[in-house]
Amino acid sequence: MTESRTAAVEHRDSPFLGLDYYDERFGDWFFGREAERGQIITNLQAAPLTLLHAESGVGKSSLLRAGVAWRLRALARDHPDARDVPVVFSAWKADPVSGLIAAIAEAIEPFVNGRPPPSLGERLAEATATASEAVGGSLVVILDQFEEYFLYTTSESPPERFADELARAITADAPAASFLIAIREDAYAALGDLFKSRNVNVYDNFLSVDYLDVLTARAMIYGSIDVYNNQSGVERVSIDPAGRDRRIRPPRHGSGRQDRRRDPAPRASHRSWRGQDRQRHEDARRRPDRQIGAGCSRRGPGALPTV
Repeated sequence: MTESRTAAVEHRDSPFLGLDYYDERFGDWFFGREAERGQIITNLQAAPLTLLHAESGVGKSSLLRAGVAWRLRALARDHPDARDVPVVFSAWKADPVSGLIAAIAEAIEPFVNGRPPPSLGERLAEATATASEAVGGSLVVILDQFEEYFLYTTSESPPERFADELARAITADAPAASFLIAIREDAYAALGDLFKSRNVNVYDNFLSVDYLDVLTARAMIYGSIDVYNNQSGVERVSIDPAGRDRRIRPPRHGSGRQDRRRDPAPRASHRSWRGQDRQRHEDARRRPDRQIGAGCSRRGPGALPTV
């Protein structure tokens, strides 16, 4: 599918964001993750639940917000007859059920064609069904930084209410939304414990993201510089060619710890699911077709096309 960058680019005073992640406003500034973005979108359009896990610092939030959500929103504007409206949520501290329903209401507002926004109620499954009908399409709900939810499950009333509501929405007879859970690698094992009594197999459809390699990092750096230089009223910037390759380095996976990309070891949980199930998941997780990103050069027959 042909991609076009938006006409109105969010203005910036610098080509780069530093240590912060790219949010959806800066989709025009986000480069180097087009293949991963396409595979994630294709998974979301084909399955009710996708699990995305990666090490801390890989760039999951930027990929999901400035990559996946930005692209889906552009497609929803251009193709009203078959739209998938993205909703990104990561506010886990205070009543995440109400917070997510409010985020859904905000996300669908531009797509209700001038009609009054519908009342979504207080239950997640009903809210997604009502919102989906209002926009004449489906919802894509991205639950980012899900590891933080585990810090607040006991403060919900009743405890783990969000997990109950999410399970009902995923297992509905006719799901009105597809969901993506994004989580750090050191926390993904706890998902099996959270959902095993709720008839949701969170490991049935999973992907992992790797670090950028030198080529994709260069694409991100130079793409951002080109966007910056195309702004009006800015002083053009460039990278000294003599120092270019010294500045772009792949991440080091040594320094006294195992290279997780080559030897992904099982992560421990504060609880554990059955050892047989854990081993089956770990065996599947090593499959190259389940990994996306520059660090994984092979993709198996299950690899999906880019959107």
